[in-house]
Amino acid sequence: MSETPVSLGEPSAQTVEFLPPTENESTGPAPSPSRWAKVIRAVRTGGARLLALPLEERDRWFLWIPLGLCLGSVLYATLPFEPSLAALVLAPLALALAVATRRRLVLGALAAACTSLALGFNAAQLETQLMKAPMLDRTVGPAPITGRLILAEPLPEGTRLTLDHLVLGHLPPDRTPDRVRIKVKTNLRDLPPPGTRLDLWGEVRPNSEPLAPGAYDFRRHAFFMGLGGTGWTYGPVRVAAEPEPPPALFETQTFLLPFEHARRVLALRVDQVTKGDAAAMTSALITGEQTGISQDTMKAMRASGLTHLLSISGLHVSMMALLVYVPLRLLFALIPWIALRWPTKKIAAVGAIVSTAAYTLLVGPQTPTLRSAVTTALVMLAVIADRRALSMRILALSASCVILLSPSAVLGPSFQMSFAAVLAMVAVFEKPLDKALADPFHPFDDVRWPALILRNAGRIALTSLVATAATAPFVIYHFQNFSFYGAAANMLGVPLTSFWIMPCILLTYIAAPFGADAVFILATQKGVEVLIGLANDVAAWPGAMMSTPPLSLGALMAFVGGGAWLCLWRKRWRFAGLVPIALALCSLAFFHPPSVLIDPEGATWAVRLTDGRLAVPSVTKSTFVLKQWQQRFGMLPLVDARDPSVPPEELRCDPGGCVAFQGTHTVALPRTPSAAFEDCALAEVVLTPLRLNAASCVPTQALVDGHALAQHGAFAVTFPPNAAKPPVLEFSRPRSGQHPWSPQGQSPGDGVER
Repeated sequence: MSETPVSLGEPSAQTVEFLPPTENESTGPAPSPSRWAKVIRAVRTGGARLLALPLEERDRWFLWIPLGLCLGSVLYATLPFEPSLAALVLAPLALALAVATRRRLVLGALAAACTSLALGFNAAQLETQLMKAPMLDRTVGPAPITGRLILAEPLPEGTRLTLDHLVLGHLPPDRTPDRVRIKVKTNLRDLPPPGTRLDLWGEVRPNSEPLAPGAYDFRRHAFFMGLGGTGWTYGPVRVAAEPEPPPALFETQTFLLPFEHARRVLALRVDQVTKGDAAAMTSALITGEQTGISQDTMKAMRASGLTHLLSISGLHVSMMALLVYVPLRLLFALIPWIALRWPTKKIAAVGAIVSTAAYTLLVGPQTPTLRSAVTTALVMLAVIADRRALSMRILALSASCVILLSPSAVLGPSFQMSFAAVLAMVAVFEKPLDKALADPFHPFDDVRWPALILRNAGRIALTSLVATAATAPFVIYHFQNFSFYGAAANMLGVPLTSFWIMPCILLTYIAAPFGADAVFILATQKGVEVLIGLANDVAAWPGAMMSTPPLSLGALMAFVGGGAWLCLWRKRWRFAGLVPIALALCSLAFFHPPSVLIDPEGATWAVRLTDGRLAVPSVTKSTFVLKQWQQRFGMLPLVDARDPSVPPEELRCDPGGCVAFQGTHTVALPRTPSAAFEDCALAEVVLTPLRLNAASCVPTQALVDGHALAQHGAFAVTFPPNAAKPPVLEFSRPRSGQHPWSPQGQSPGDGVER
């Protein structure tokens, strides 16, 4: 075989290629990258890996929409001012941006997040505009009060009435609230039926604003309930002589009057059949009105962690739906002609939705009940659509619907605790963990009943632990306490309510129109007595109720963000959510309570002593204010300021007022003008309900007189642990912002005259 000669002619310039030298041909080793280059390369690699993690769980992005809606609602409520109506264009603009960027993954995700935030913000703003109504800013009366009775709630002593279509003394119509609450001494059985126009003589006061910086805003809560004030009467309840106006056809309260009448009949029926401490709780569970429960029983329920069983919300509404859904399915299954020809599961789900709506109207369509009804209806709609009833997507959809329908509920404990508990339980009982829970009971698989009992007992225990842990941050934030044995109590209390009390209540509703409800009311009372006994026993255990410092809003947001991160993702990186949770827990250790407090009216003040007590002018007056301060700052015991046990080096009092000492700091609390001007030259801070001339009274740090309290609300002085640092001075109203529910006369800033 001959070889073809190869031409070794000179290549042209166009065909010459300069290739990089190989390792053997190189003149020397390649230079090693610098230290900064290695760092940049590591950062790029780590960043790429971090960005890849959420891309691997794209199917879970939808679950974050409710959190964006919540953040938008919270952002609106915490603004220091009321935004203009022009801000309502935020949601349409964000939605248009999301549609325009839907084909770009990262930009589309960011636009969707902004859309959920804007939707929550605008929904809260729109709800405020729809609920806007006059609210009292000063006391009216004693004066005549005329209004239509729309709700009557029994109290341990008397009844609490809710009236609308009001005439309050000589108050102009444009300043008259839509509804007020009035306490009367008349028993429920002696009151006229709902819808009657009443004549009263009494006094109506404004709703309470925050009694300390950062404390609960009762006025905001009343605004979204449509209540413009609260009061009491000095005489009997009389039916108005003037004729009642014709009811409006499409008025909500007129539509609800028949249901209020049914609640009244049920409450009176319970009062006839039952007696004792369990009667009020039985009535509360049947009618939804828990105002008649005694304080001792309520304390036991709180200490044992069973208070949620009294509120008609998630547990009760879902159980009522299941008590209709399950029997209907069983009934249809017993009739072959129906079971083989009709979609019995879907028909039972429709029946559950109808029963849920009727139950909601019967016990009163309050916000927690409405929220639970919407959630339960969506679960049943998932059954009708052949979807998983309990899944993260259904939960996210129901939470989004509730937030958009009632954004104000986001700041309430009921919404927060219920959705946190359900989210945590759904996350725990997703398929991988649900299978793992059965493994410890594998040896009992051949024996059916032991395995079933042990498996369900384990799940009940796990459910109680998970729900308690998920709701603990919200309990601490709103109530500053924690039920240490709540999980153990709920392991018995929840099954007792689900399988005994709630079925008896359903049978009571069914039998009431026929007058055969007495036996079921008595059966409900027996279950309630067992529940009260359980609550009393658990509350008597040592350390049942633990008082905690108040949790800041920032710490609560860290809890929410960390908990959502832990529950919504599936891969191991979800455990990073434990970091903000741990940081939020650590923040409790750095809380320093105020040293001196004074309420917005200046009538009540408190000085925190070094032994942990609160010295107050009188332990028997202004009990509502003092109870709120005690709860917020760890249930500190009260002591009269003039009690001999109060150390004189910390607090001294005379007929003109008191002076509090803490190290080198002094706070004067004068009650007379002469004492006030004397203290102005000696004290750092002067707190008084008197209206003083700021030019003639110039203390070292601040003068807070009656005018400043009326303008800016409650006031707190906090002395830092380091005596060299100046005291921290803060009013309550600047935190609440200027919104339609805020008191008149509020202005920005802290309002301290220095």
